[in-house]
Amino acid sequence: MLNPDMRPFGGTGSLDRFIRYCVVGSVNTAIDVLIFLLLTTDVKMAAVPANIVSYTAVLYVSFVLNRTFTFCSSAFSLILAVQFFRFLVINLISLFGSSAMIWLLAAIMAPIAAKLATIPLVTAWGFVAVRLLVFRPKT
Repeated sequence: MLNPDMRPFGGTGSLDRFIRYCVVGSVNTAIDVLIFLLLTTDVKMAAVPANIVSYTAVLYVSFVLNRTFTFCSSAFSLILAVQFFRFLVINLISLFGSSAMIWLLAAIMAPIAAKLATIPLVTAWGFVAVRLLVFRPKT
């Protein structure tokens, strides 16, 4: 059984944490989508490469905001370098999954619709993975 503060959707402050995660994610997503739109419409880049560029562009900002605002703690159980490495791996998995879904969906809908369709799944996966594997408070 996980400590109540370690459960992604249970324990003290978990709803507040999830709301903060969604706020940070909304800012990141808005920037991501704007870059994606610019690349696919103005630059005429294919959807998957555009997704990789736009997703990568917001990765570093996302790490800093999530570490300092969403999952802020006076003491984390992991050092900064390990946190960033795990955050990067989780985001690479998310990028691969979202790119695969976009590739499949872009065959039947506009690339931006395909991109938007992937957001809820990537958000849910990201919150759970980052909460449990990256920004664990020291116990």
